Amino acid sequence: MLPRAAQGPSNEGEHMESMTRRTLLRGAGTVAAAVPLAVAFPVDQASAATRLNRSAFLNAKSAAFRMRGRWHGTQLTLLRVEDLAFGASGDPVRFSLVFRATRGRKPGPGTYSFWNARLGVFNMFVTPVGQGSDLQAVFNAR
Repeated sequence: MLPRAAQGPSNEGEHMESMTRRTLLRGAGTVAAAVPLAVAFPVDQASAATRLNRSAFLNAKSAAFRMRGRWHGTQLTLLRVEDLAFGASGDPVRFSLVFRATRGRKPGPGTYSFWNARLGVFNMFVTPVGQGSDLQAVFNAR
């Protein structure tokens, strides 16, 4: 068999056949470690742009956010709405949220279903920050 460079250009099918599960998992772990940003995935995609922006969360500051599903009973309070280090101050679609778990278990990193009286039901990726019961979500829509 010829060395890989001498075989000529490959197509994606050949490349995928040579990928092992170990290689795929190692690459996924690297991406997950390098991108600890949280992303919101609203249940109602059509209203996402209008509902989940900075001003909506500013209006819900100090409000209760209840987790749904198997995390039912866990309640978070929105502590801060912050600018991102690489975004413009006050950017409506690039910001960070910091929550504090005030009741129930503190979830690990993941996408969970939330309910808030002002914002309704939506899914959001959160990740623990600090050593207490704080969680962070990052919105970076651009």
